[in-house]
Amino acid sequence: MRATGARLCGAVVLVATSVLGVGVVPAQAAAGFDPGASRVAGVDRYDTAARAAVGVHGARTVVVANGETNGIDALGAAYLAGVVDGPVLLTRRDDVPATTARALAALDPETVLVLGSEASVAPATYDALTAGRAGQRIYGPDRYATAAAVAAFARATELRRGLTPVSTVLLARGDVAVDEVAADALALSPVAFAGRVPVLLTGTDDLPAATATALRNLRPDAVVVAGDEHAVSSAVLEQVGQVAGVAAPQRLAGTDRTATAVAVADSNLAAAAGLTAKGAGFANGTRVDALVAGPVLGRQGLPLLLSESRTSMGAATTGWVLTHQDTLTIGLAFGDSEALTDAVLNSIKSPASASPVG
Repeated sequence: MRATGARLCGAVVLVATSVLGVGVVPAQAAAGFDPGASRVAGVDRYDTAARAAVGVHGARTVVVANGETNGIDALGAAYLAGVVDGPVLLTRRDDVPATTARALAALDPETVLVLGSEASVAPATYDALTAGRAGQRIYGPDRYATAAAVAAFARATELRRGLTPVSTVLLARGDVAVDEVAADALALSPVAFAGRVPVLLTGTDDLPAATATALRNLRPDAVVVAGDEHAVSSAVLEQVGQVAGVAAPQRLAGTDRTATAVAVADSNLAAAAGLTAKGAGFANGTRVDALVAGPVLGRQGLPLLLSESRTSMGAATTGWVLTHQDTLTIGLAFGDSEALTDAVLNSIKSPASASPVG
């Protein structure tokens, strides 16, 4: 479901429209809640993104970002994808994966928006992605400036299209190593897509100049920060409030990345964006498979929950499923069995999903 509608007094009036297609088929109530029966998965992250994207028929604009290492440039893509109502595809720096190329051919968009500088997407790769289509590269000199540039471009697009921008900005840690995943930003992605809420990045102990400038330019009424003090320190939180001119930035945090994702899922912010506990998406909290989950889940009005490993959902995610078991009817798993095993997904499916004995 794509959560659409007018924003009235900070809420979202939902109009549910089905946009599911090939590659994204949720488990419905008749079969019970069974995320393992509905994987969005390919042979690699590029194929997974392509399979998720081909369900979005009629997309006039496609967003593409580098999917190598931790896919840091793609973290702000969900907001932009929500504004242009398009999917997110992934590419390598020096060549376009065959699955990405086939997805672009199938979608046949008018415009391709490429996130990241030439260090992320080489000139020849950009040319291949945009061949025969209008193209634009959106980037800054680093990950923080790129996220700020994406937010600025998306906000300008909203205004040009006569859309009323929301007055909230999301902030998450971006200073992760190349072999780590910025999980808090991933957990925010369905909210960013469905609610058209900008996502900016910060360091744990310092607020980058590009992010501070973006906060001033966006002039939000509220800033919501994902993660505890180990992710975004209290000093940065105070600085954010001063720069943005908001009294007290809100923190959505848990004891780890899985608990932070639960805090996001249960937040008023998620509810205002139209996300409900009728279902959820699940992804490994240490891998980049979740990069493309934001648009898929945001379109259906579902939150994203993270596992602590491929073989363990963790107490926070399992607890969320148990808390909402009476309303859960739709489940999606992102990534193959190397990301989430069948056993770990079976551990959270509802009893109604089990086959009768005898």
